[in-house]
Amino acid sequence: MVSKYRKGRYYEYKIRDALEKTGWLVIRAAKSAPIDLVAMKGSEALIIEVKKNGPKKAPAKFTRLLNEHGLKGIYVTIVNNLYWWRPFNMNEELIEEFSKVFGPNRI
Repeated sequence: MVSKYRKGRYYEYKIRDALEKTGWLVIRAAKSAPIDLVAMKGSEALIIEVKKNGPKKAPAKFTRLLNEHGLKGIYVTIVNNLYWWRPFNMNEELIEEFSKVFGPNRI
């Protein structure tokens, strides 16, 4: 039986790999909350939280972290192998770039 941790890690790696293919440097924060991945490219830095079968609403701890520190971020939940995602504090150019990675299923 595959643990919830291993399932979550699998999707974190998939997201990391997809972002790295588009030129992002991605660091995984193992067993952490509320940050799973930190992605950097040029002067941009993003905080990413990933949930398998999670709610479509981002956890309060994650949104509070972004808002208190003025960070950009993405909340991703995977349901039936579809990536549902919500950008936070991101401009339209970044949103468009990430829609190519995650698909059109914005929350």
